[in-house]
Amino acid sequence: MKTRKRISSILLSFVLLLTSFSTVKAKDQIDDIFVNKGYISLLDDLIEAETNYGLSGAQLAVYKDGKLIKNSAYGYINKYENIKDKDGNIIPGENKVLDDKDLVKVTEDTIFDLASNTKMYATVYAMQKLVSEGKISLDTKISEIFPEFLNHANENNWKDEITLRMILSHRAGFVPSPKYHDENYDKADMIENGKNDLYSQNKKTTFEMVMKTPLVRKPDTEWEYSDVDMMLAGFIVEKLSGLSLDQYVKENIYNPLKLNEITFNPLKNGFNKNQIASTEVNGNTRGGRRTFNNVRSYVLQGEVHDEKAFHSFEGVAGHAGLFASAKQIAYLGQAMLNSGELDGVKLFDQKTIDSFMESSEMNSQAVGGWRRKSEDGKGTVWFSKFAPAGTIGHTGWTGTNTLIDKENNITLSLNTNARNTPIMGPGDNDFYTKRSNVSSYGLVSELVYRGLGLGQDEIESPEDLLISLIENKLNKDGSEVDLNEKDASYRNVIRSLISVLDSRKDSNTKLNEYYNTEKIQKLISLLGESQDEDLKEIRLIKSEESQKETEKETKKETKKEIEKETEKEITKESSEENKKDTSGKNNKEDKQVITAKEKNPKTSDKGLYLEFTSLSAIFLVMYIANKKKIKNK
Repeated sequence: MKTRKRISSILLSFVLLLTSFSTVKAKDQIDDIFVNKGYISLLDDLIEAETNYGLSGAQLAVYKDGKLIKNSAYGYINKYENIKDKDGNIIPGENKVLDDKDLVKVTEDTIFDLASNTKMYATVYAMQKLVSEGKISLDTKISEIFPEFLNHANENNWKDEITLRMILSHRAGFVPSPKYHDENYDKADMIENGKNDLYSQNKKTTFEMVMKTPLVRKPDTEWEYSDVDMMLAGFIVEKLSGLSLDQYVKENIYNPLKLNEITFNPLKNGFNKNQIASTEVNGNTRGGRRTFNNVRSYVLQGEVHDEKAFHSFEGVAGHAGLFASAKQIAYLGQAMLNSGELDGVKLFDQKTIDSFMESSEMNSQAVGGWRRKSEDGKGTVWFSKFAPAGTIGHTGWTGTNTLIDKENNITLSLNTNARNTPIMGPGDNDFYTKRSNVSSYGLVSELVYRGLGLGQDEIESPEDLLISLIENKLNKDGSEVDLNEKDASYRNVIRSLISVLDSRKDSNTKLNEYYNTEKIQKLISLLGESQDEDLKEIRLIKSEESQKETEKETKKETKKEIEKETEKEITKESSEENKKDTSGKNNKEDKQVITAKEKNPKTSDKGLYLEFTSLSAIFLVMYIANKKKIKNK
């Protein structure tokens, strides 16, 4: 019995030790292709830290040379719920932070609203396929597809000139956003009468309004980013294929590639809300600051955020509406590196790819709709200073970014739900993630390049980079920044950086010395003064005290389970021994065996073996569960 207890104690200690390890922040196993793994570890820490200071959740997927080398998930799909009045109506601008028990983690399979990345991975991909098949060319005039395009708002005959090339490269001359969904918007129809003469919340009517939308400048003279361009491109795909845009890309691109985490209108296509990252907290009201017919005021989750796409296009538009996981978008991006082919499925040819990636010589823009890093460095803000000229991709207003680097054979997809915060103010678009390093995109790309050994400069180590990030927030143009004059988002980003510094200082002398400088200690004290005010609308996922309490409870529950299993085995063995005694089977031979066992403690005992096996099984199950937990972080 003493031996049994001793083995139980040893196994219990092992399990409790494992449990304590499981409460430490889990990190992805970093692929060996990353020659400077410290930068990837720092990247993980930076993203995790921001999920405590405003950012709800994120995904990052990277392919290099055809191999998925990073596929990570961070944070939660949503952090907020709306507050309602006594009649059940949502009170604009008033929200409640979700309880911990109601938080759902982002996984590698969670799908995000891609916003304007829809333009690339639905509309442009569809258009590249159609061009490849000879059904249209970049020089095809829009009037050849839609003759009615010339019948409205064309007194100067400018619309006669517009080609597919012009609309894809945002040189057609349309306004950035006509706001077809808003009956009060009176800035795009060129008729000053206090109402929107292009108003529509019906897709069929919206097509007519797109045809009627006037130009504000002569085509092919200036670059101006416009959603109208890609709305028109989406209609062209539908006209040429005879299918709705969502059906066309599903049947001709996504399904042949077995991509099951990419769709329009996900709630109508087999997904539930817990599989989808949310976007804005108060619908499209900006915390009650905006209104129009049928405006949504609830947390948006599974419905496209873009107002025009939702109200005017029924969720399927050429400019917005697509949802996807980061890993499937990063995978899809490889077609641009593989002559248009993935896993034996030919989407389009190399000639088409080359023509769509060609520089438009206006802004950081490619001819075929892609954003492109120019030879003079435009586009660095999205792709980083280490991405070579010619790198393409796009961004999405909800907080998404994609990168396709032909020279280094890299594709990257970053998904965040950066708009899943209350409005910080004073502006309508001033969310608490306004200053985020993560959803500003470039830093994420930079750290991936550094990790791959493709980025060298004066920064010599991850520690140097972390210190540089903090210093750049504290000093601008040689002068010390007055944090009291900055907004909450700015201070929260610094808090996230300091939390990373704090977590790393004990294992690095340089960081420890920097952390303990008078400057940083004063900074920590200063940030403490405004912390309650800066964080009152958002949340820290887990306070240090809460984390310790969770660890304590986990250990307590584990100990109870082990003791329970041990007690069951002891009871079972005692019962078997009692049966033997009752049946009179404890003969002389049994006594001799027992005597032998007493003399030789190493003698095998069936009950002891069963107990050891049972406890070992528990240990193994917990170990496997912990490994899965680490993998899913």
